Amino acid sequence: MCILPMNEYWLENLTDIYNKLNKDQFYQTRRDCVLNLKYVQRIQNEFVIIMKNGSMLPLAQKKREEFIYKLSNKLVDTLKVRTI
Repeated sequence: MCILPMNEYWLENLTDIYNKLNKDQFYQTRRDCVLNLKYVQRIQNEFVIIMKNGSMLPLAQKKREEFIYKLSNKLVDTLKVRTI
């Protein structure tokens, strides 16, 4: 959480913040949505991401293939760590 004094404002947009995050861990599904790949449960109806807490997040149509690729790589990396 970020607490700012009353006279200060957060001037970064979500894309700027996303660009500072670890791309192996986070993914921007649309301009208005960034998620942690660790908490993805499944994809529903091709463009809805269901998170482990039950939240439903949107997935832009043009980002679907890239998202599936990233999620697959994250799963493979997780499995490698568990088997070592």
